[in-house]
Amino acid sequence: MDNIKETKEFKKCAFQCARRAMLENEYFLKDFLNSFVINNYSIDDLDRFNIFLKDIYDNDLFDIIMGNKTAEDYKEQYEYKFLKDIEIFAKTVRDKVKSK
Repeated sequence: MDNIKETKEFKKCAFQCARRAMLENEYFLKDFLNSFVINNYSIDDLDRFNIFLKDIYDNDLFDIIMGNKTAEDYKEQYEYKFLKDIEIFAKTVRDKVKSK
């Protein structure tokens, strides 16, 4: 989509990212939304991602972001596609930070 950032679905996801209780999750999700989601998700994906963001517990999300647990550990609780996308993106970010 040419300008996915202007859709109401994207704005809902941005709101869900900002409401996280853990600052690390909020910071990561905003980066994920603006770097990955806008280039890889459809409007339907955004609708499902918004539901995922409402459902996932901050501690579970933090474990995926920090690499303490894998997407497979939570695949029965949350939508696996989003877990895996976050896991891969987070590993890339962690690797960049380690290399500095």
